[in-house]
Amino acid sequence: MPESLAHQWIYVPVFGFNMYSIRGWVADIKGALTVQVLIEFLKVWELVDGIVLHPNARDHFSWKFSSSDQYSSKSAYNTMFIGSIKFPAWRRIWKTWAPANYKFFIWLAINN
Repeated sequence: MPESLAHQWIYVPVFGFNMYSIRGWVADIKGALTVQVLIEFLKVWELVDGIVLHPNARDHFSWKFSSSDQYSSKSAYNTMFIGSIKFPAWRRIWKTWAPANYKFFIWLAINN
């Protein structure tokens, strides 16, 4: 799902879900129904409209952020840093014998 759709505040309550109608669940939508949210909702609808679920098929859960496809707290923690900038030289700055005010000045200079 595109990341632009992640900020939608639409939900379908479980108890109000109409399983007997193919598109009956649309009437159960609650939340902030702004024009932008409705457009994004329709985009999601188009993405999932052709998906057919088979009642006898077993569910398969996979976690795309680990090589084994299994969730772990370590892989979840590591996903928080995806896209962040790594700065391995921090150890050279903070572990040096220089006085603390020099270390702090160098740290500020490097980080603008």
